[in-house]
Amino acid sequence: MMAIAHYNPSALLDTLVSLATAFVLGTMIGLERQVRQRTAGLRTNTLVAVGAAIFVSLGVRLAEAALAAVFVLASNTLLRPVVNRINRNPLREEHSEATYKVYVVCSKAGQANAREQMQTMLEAADYPVREVVQHSFGQNEVEIEATLYATAVQPPELDVVMERLERIEDIRQAFWSAGAGA
Repeated sequence: MMAIAHYNPSALLDTLVSLATAFVLGTMIGLERQVRQRTAGLRTNTLVAVGAAIFVSLGVRLAEAALAAVFVLASNTLLRPVVNRINRNPLREEHSEATYKVYVVCSKAGQANAREQMQTMLEAADYPVREVVQHSFGQNEVEIEATLYATAVQPPELDVVMERLERIEDIRQAFWSAGAGA
């Protein structure tokens, strides 16, 4: 009953404005993340923004806590159809934050040459290499994995580089893959 006695319409309106602002701004941030198909998307960013607004502006007032719960539920339920619609659209490569990796399988004896040729061909095709690691691949072969810098990769161009790499004597196989970036 003390909560009713301390009911303050002005404070409730202030909380409504704060939560609505957090909801709109969190939705804008989340929408950009969802379109890029990032892990923390529309609902997550909206919930985080509303949650932050709750902890910044609220004490233990009953009406404000109930209002905050409504906004959290709205973030989780009302935005679900928007998230589903966005997720049904294919990811456009030029807007993605994908990580591109090039793999070459070669003989252990020819790994130095294969690594050098791979880096040279990728650089010549304007795909600078960020990191190169090597893994054993069976008893007589090595897999060389090159991570490219985040640039817009054109799959047909990269396929041509793979074909050229496979023509090198020491290289048994060359291929690339794209995955979600960080």
